[in-house]
Amino acid sequence: MYRYPLSTVYQQTDNEQITSKEQTINKPLTTNEEYKEDKNIKNKEEREESKNEKKDTHLPERKQIIEYLNQKLGTRYRHGSDLNKKYINARLNEGYSVDDFCEVIDKKCDEWQGTEREKYLRPETLFGNKFESYLNQNIVKEQKTENINASRESQLAHLLDSIRRDEEK
Repeated sequence: MYRYPLSTVYQQTDNEQITSKEQTINKPLTTNEEYKEDKNIKNKEEREESKNEKKDTHLPERKQIIEYLNQKLGTRYRHGSDLNKKYINARLNEGYSVDDFCEVIDKKCDEWQGTEREKYLRPETLFGNKFESYLNQNIVKEQKTENINASRESQLAHLLDSIRRDEEK
């Protein structure tokens, strides 16, 4: 362990006393806590300013996506709303393209329009955490009950005709 000579210790003590006397004569220095607090406030203000100044890099794409959705559904969603920004920017940051968004909109409109699930055709549902599965979903068009009944009727009619022919023979 290194030991300081006694003269050095006395000098340091003397310097501390002088410094404290100078502080009382002049203005008092801020404490360490006050300095940290002041620095945090400045950093927070700088961050907020930089957020406001930060360009919205996905604005053109988001506008295009929301306009397509509104056109397809006849709705009036806004491209500038915080919720729409959140979901669309998140997917764009993951590397999805505008065409991917349009594909999801088309698939889900085809599947959900005219059904009970039509109410879920909105940005937070379409562009949320299931976006990738919606994008990769195979398109399976549901047959309407009228089509099913018509095909069953034609099958039954065909069956009855074949039975009658067999009876005639």
